[in-house]
Amino acid sequence: MTLGFGVASEPSINASTGITTDYTEANANEILRVFVTKGLSLPVDFGLMLGTSTTGQFQQTGVHAQWTVFEGFRLPAFTVRGSLLRSAWTDWSQDGNQGDSASNQGIRLESVDLRSWEMLASWGVFGVLTPYAGLGVAEAVNERSLTRFSGLEVQVMPPFIRIGVESRSAFAKNQVMAKISLGL
Repeated sequence: MTLGFGVASEPSINASTGITTDYTEANANEILRVFVTKGLSLPVDFGLMLGTSTTGQFQQTGVHAQWTVFEGFRLPAFTVRGSLLRSAWTDWSQDGNQGDSASNQGIRLESVDLRSWEMLASWGVFGVLTPYAGLGVAEAVNERSLTRFSGLEVQVMPPFIRIGVESRSAFAKNQVMAKISLGL
């Protein structure tokens, strides 16, 4: 089982379309994430992710199932992953503030589901460095986008501690995440 923590910087989500808006200081979200992954004796694993923005107005929950189709020890490994991510946010009224009760301020809760299917290739180098890259399809609010991502993980204390960085692009927007994982 793996327990991980991550910090991501990603654009805000437009409440009416569910599609991300441009990065600006006013609308970029810093997302703190906790994720758990449990592998089976087969080349299959399942994961759960919980995230919240630093302002507390944006939350994410996600699940994934992953199957390693080919695991090459000196060759790249190929994996297929399906995931569902739900993003929810609180829309505070302009004249209200977070200290007031929801019934007095007309607070709306909005949510968007993002479904994706991805194929990724990774290649462990000397059992310490693992560069990876992948392509996929993401769908949110009846709009589809090609997803591209790449990253690098480094085993700091094999097999227990890994650190990594990942860049992801979908719906013409980018996300960057730094993460640390603990093998339990």
